[in-house]
Amino acid sequence: MAYRVCTFVAFGLFTLLSLSSTLMAGTMISSFDQHRFGGSAFGCPSERFEFFLEHDSQEFTHIVTIGKGLRFWEDGEVGFFDITPENSEAFSEFAALVSDGHDDFIISLGYAEECGGGGGPGFMESEMLGGAPDLAGWQLESVRLVVHNMNVEAYDPPCDCGPATRFDADMTWEFWGTPVPEPRTIGFLSFVGMILLRRCRRARDGFAHRS
Repeated sequence: MAYRVCTFVAFGLFTLLSLSSTLMAGTMISSFDQHRFGGSAFGCPSERFEFFLEHDSQEFTHIVTIGKGLRFWEDGEVGFFDITPENSEAFSEFAALVSDGHDDFIISLGYAEECGGGGGPGFMESEMLGGAPDLAGWQLESVRLVVHNMNVEAYDPPCDCGPATRFDADMTWEFWGTPVPEPRTIGFLSFVGMILLRRCRRARDGFAHRS
């Protein structure tokens, strides 16, 4: 009986460990919505535009960009795209900066594919991410851009400087990750589970020996 109870408890701990890892992976930490509009350079119309993020220190002396050059959106296109450490070289540095406890700037930029150029709004991390002041206590694993609608159209600038295009889009930026203390919790549960399993084996061996 003792052996069965011991085995049941150990199995429950490992099940909890597995379930905890599954549930905590891919938690959306924060998000913010944006309505964006902009256009291409005069004389250089572009049918596709990209959106990416830039982290700036308060003194604008250290700039880290993620997502640039990875995904371009055209008229009528919707969907999502994940920026990760695998496809964005500066992601790890960006992730460290948005969770270091300092309230810096995040700028959401929109650039035209042809001729480049563009711009976008920027705000303090505490305002955009709803953190205190940022995502401290979390390990950022990916940033997801969700485009809800995308309109691109040609227009004639109010000058004799050639044709251009402009875009109008609604989007959401989502920040996904896991709590920093979670690996310690997993390690503790694993340790307790291993001790229980060892005692279960001893109880089983003792029962077999008495029999």
